[in-house]
Amino acid sequence: MTLSSSNGKQVRIPELDGLRGFAILLVVAIHYFHDPDPKLPRVLHYLQPFFALGWTGVDLFFILSGFLIGGILLEARTSPNYFKTFYVRRFFRIIPIYYLWIVCFIVVVLVGDQVFPSHTQLGQAPRINWGVLAHFLFLQNLSTSNDSTLAVWWLGVTWSLAVEEQFYLVTPLLVRFLSRRRLIAFLSCAVFAAPCCRILVRALAPMSAATIYRVTPYRADTLALGVLAAIFWRDPEFREWLCRNKSLLYSTFGVLLAGMAAMGIWFWSPSGRITQTVGYTWIALFYLSLLFIVLADTGGVTNGNLEDVAWSRDGGTLMAGGLAEGEWNSEWRKFLRPFDAKGRRRGPDIRSPRIP
Repeated sequence: MTLSSSNGKQVRIPELDGLRGFAILLVVAIHYFHDPDPKLPRVLHYLQPFFALGWTGVDLFFILSGFLIGGILLEARTSPNYFKTFYVRRFFRIIPIYYLWIVCFIVVVLVGDQVFPSHTQLGQAPRINWGVLAHFLFLQNLSTSNDSTLAVWWLGVTWSLAVEEQFYLVTPLLVRFLSRRRLIAFLSCAVFAAPCCRILVRALAPMSAATIYRVTPYRADTLALGVLAAIFWRDPEFREWLCRNKSLLYSTFGVLLAGMAAMGIWFWSPSGRITQTVGYTWIALFYLSLLFIVLADTGGVTNGNLEDVAWSRDGGTLMAGGLAEGEWNSEWRKFLRPFDAKGRRRGPDIRSPRIP
């Protein structure tokens, strides 16, 4: 990933690629190792608690998305082609392969209508209904019902992409038309309002925990913190202050890490009362502090490890990071580019995925 420097040049920060790779590894870990099959080695069952918070990798994605997309918008806020450039780029990075994925599901359902009932636990074939069609409008996070196991496997993970797209609709307007002070005030209110809304909903409204987990307004604190990070990181005085006070930054990170450890032991479920009320915001602050450490302490231990993740030998986390942002088309080409026709690595000058 790259950021623009004060002279307008793009500065590559491989550690941000590492953060994105770390986020995808967290998600993979909880899906594959938190509840392992009984037939797998016993050691995996003992290691389950270490993977309990793997679902928070999505929150790290949201922080990174707020930071990177917010930064792009801030740098182009006075451009005469501000909206056109942003939305055209987002469209071609996301829509083609995403729509193809949905269409493939529809084709599979229509072709295999007579096959699926005998291969599902409830004997119910997948159906093409509103729940499926809502994916074309990125509204799948507003509903938690799925008619078949196949629909869950095929489309269930796209709820976070719906949150991202809804974020893309609102944020460009805020950045374009609000002054810096009002934008900071609005985003700060969003950070405060999101946990308040979750508390009220948990206490007063009969809403499922899955809905609170997926609906954008209830997750707005994480995205808003990412945009706030982009605003303040572009302030030279703030950057200097942060670099001078690394000990305070690491102390804050340590406190938040202790809270994460407690959550992993006692409140690991994303649908728990404590987790859904104040826990989501705590997680967002934790990953925000990690982001600032990566940005401010370029020679630190954390940065070295994250750069190793970004430059992983097999390129897996590099590709996964691009997929997580929905940048399938361009990132797939960039993933293949470092290899020659025989699959050998061309050389050490491998560029990471770039956000334009």
